[in-house]
Amino acid sequence: MFTSLATTRPLFDFGTALDQVFDGVNGYAPDDVESPGAFQPPVNIGEDADGYFVEMDLPGLSMEELDVTVDGRELTISGERKATSCEGVTYRRRESLVGRFERAFNLPESAETSKVEASLASGVLTVRIPKAETAKPRRIEVKTK
Repeated sequence: MFTSLATTRPLFDFGTALDQVFDGVNGYAPDDVESPGAFQPPVNIGEDADGYFVEMDLPGLSMEELDVTVDGRELTISGERKATSCEGVTYRRRESLVGRFERAFNLPESAETSKVEASLASGVLTVRIPKAETAKPRRIEVKTK
């Protein structure tokens, strides 16, 4: 008689199986698969009269865990979110995305890349890229003759 060395599993749970099927669709890895580097934090990119901004959701990360660089006209934001664990705790489901990430953005010609600033508040990284003075709207005075 053959005895399996695999651990026994509880009765089939359709809800859990369905969650695992759709996890890949939602950007999550299945619970039993560790996939570092497999996520991209969501961003908002905008422009106002003074410049451009990138907002990236990074809850739980500190500035020390992030790297923001500008090389030529490319803005790169990278970092790593490490898995947290508590001794004596068995997770039944983990949806927090972990691992390394890197996002790169091409900046417009009007960006003043030497004056980029980054700040982190309430889990949101904000990178501000000012416009060159020549790219900002300005009012032209109309003279009469």
